Amino acid sequence: MNVMGLNFGYSGSVTIVSNGIILSHVVTADEVDKKLARGVTKATIKKALDTADLRLKDIDVTGVVNWYADRDTDGSEMFDKVEEGFQLQMIKVLNFHWKIM
Repeated sequence: MNVMGLNFGYSGSVTIVSNGIILSHVVTADEVDKKLARGVTKATIKKALDTADLRLKDIDVTGVVNWYADRDTDGSEMFDKVEEGFQLQMIKVLNFHWKIM
């Protein structure tokens, strides 16, 4: 199973894991040359996929953190998610219940 994790918060990044093995981890700040850059860019996703030798269609599931945190200091998004074809479709909401012993 191929999993892609997208971190849209500070130090935004993309990580791709296949069958429990990390294939790639790309930090947005390295791509845009801005320390602690928020969000994920199209280039970051492409580099992570290229490094993992995968295509987007090979990804089985994607985990997303801080979807709304990719705003720059002027309030603009790092990239227009709608224009780039990104959208969130909630398939199932998982509820975690912690049991304290």
